[in-house]
Amino acid sequence: MFNSTNKEENDQSDLPSSLRLALTVSFVAIIEEFLALLSVLDSIEEYKMEVENEKKVQEELDGKFKEMQQQIDELTKEVNRLKYRRGGF
Repeated sequence: MFNSTNKEENDQSDLPSSLRLALTVSFVAIIEEFLALLSVLDSIEEYKMEVENEKKVQEELDGKFKEMQQQIDELTKEVNRLKYRRGGF
């Protein structure tokens, strides 16, 4: 058991330093790509939240505009009713 561990250590130390460096750079690149992926996923979540927030704001505005239109319609009816009264009809 002890011999197999020593053999593995010897095998690793037999690797040229350029290959060890390439392996290290590859690991760093994988970590970098993973962090970039996390950043993209975070951006997607932010976008979804922004879209949802804009949707809520638009729904509130639509409700206010609908209420205002109802008030305008009621005032228009009242003005027409008053005109009708004054006209003697």
